[in-house]
Amino acid sequence: MTRSLRAALGELAICHQCFKGERRYLFICTFCEEKIYCFPCIKKWHPHLSHDDVIEKCPICRGTCNCDICFQSNGLIETSKRKLDDHERFHHLQYLIGSMLPFLKKLCKAHMEEIETEAKIQGLMTSQVDISETLYSNEERVFCNHCVTSIVDLHRSCPKCSYELCLSCCREIRGGSFSERPEMKLDFVYRGSRYIHGEDAEPTSSSVLEDEADDNKPSIKWTADENGSSITCALKELGGCGDCVLELKRILPLTWMWDLEKRAETFIASRSINSLTTSNCRCVSDPETKELLHFQHHWRKGETVIVRNALNNTAGLSWEPKVMWRALCEDDASSSDVKAIDSLANCEVKIKTRDFFEGYSKGRSYGNLWTEMLKLKDWPPSDEFDNLLPRHCDEFISVLPFQEYSDPRS
Repeated sequence: MTRSLRAALGELAICHQCFKGERRYLFICTFCEEKIYCFPCIKKWHPHLSHDDVIEKCPICRGTCNCDICFQSNGLIETSKRKLDDHERFHHLQYLIGSMLPFLKKLCKAHMEEIETEAKIQGLMTSQVDISETLYSNEERVFCNHCVTSIVDLHRSCPKCSYELCLSCCREIRGGSFSERPEMKLDFVYRGSRYIHGEDAEPTSSSVLEDEADDNKPSIKWTADENGSSITCALKELGGCGDCVLELKRILPLTWMWDLEKRAETFIASRSINSLTTSNCRCVSDPETKELLHFQHHWRKGETVIVRNALNNTAGLSWEPKVMWRALCEDDASSSDVKAIDSLANCEVKIKTRDFFEGYSKGRSYGNLWTEMLKLKDWPPSDEFDNLLPRHCDEFISVLPFQEYSDPRS
């Protein structure tokens, strides 16, 4: 910045990043003709930009400014790649209903079969079966205690220990095909602590094997009662109490699922909707196939989808440790404890956020000078990401592909 320009700007001649005006070299953006950055800040916080780049288009205009004010401002990065018009929104809802209806039919059929079983147990007509409601909050995920599958509506629950069982597991038990679902166990060859740090394996290395007694223990039997209908709570070895008969419970209003099925069938019948299961993928023969349709073809079958070059359209916000740390300095999170995983000991430890991020620049080591490697566990929590790092959250959402499926705010 020339002396005459500095004199003309007066008190306004300060760096946007550090708010200091006594810097010797200040560079004003010719794109907005307003924002100014000093040489030290460019070098420290925007090393990927030269001073000529800043003069051409400053970090503010590029959407990459990481000053304290900009860091705590959301809405600067457009998270949605495009707005849906009414026709597109209708098309997506139509596709959703058509795709989900077959699964909804299976779910309703399974529910009706379980109600018929309950009617048999109680000696009543199906219409006379009264199913009590289990109360859960909207944020609470209800899952089967045996197979850990999410429970949508009907399930069986223990009145004593609240052990919950999904309808699929109920069918397995009644059909005599119950499985304990043991965890996958692998042998691990331990070569010593020094080997983990790149040194030679210790000569006393040995294999750490699973307890052979586990292989010889008798399998646990879990069957329905003599009439093949009632199911007693799981044994204590499986996490239950083993005392009470599981009761049929519901989460949703009694006829909600069947009403939804009828509404979906009426909607599909009133419109001409192409089959969603007969299309063939034209990955090779037709590269011009619409991306969303192509994605849906594979996603519908549960196949892995790899999206290339997803980061090409980012604003370029810095995710460097020192930048992330400075973004958190404005919040009390800087002095709070976070849970981290010690990669060597494979155990959970507590560490202050400040100390964790300083480890990137200063390094961390054990008493024997071996390098200490820590990684954060589930941080920042998804419900706090938007508050702790609003601009980083915006940029993360903005690069999610196929936002019709992946945008958490839509």
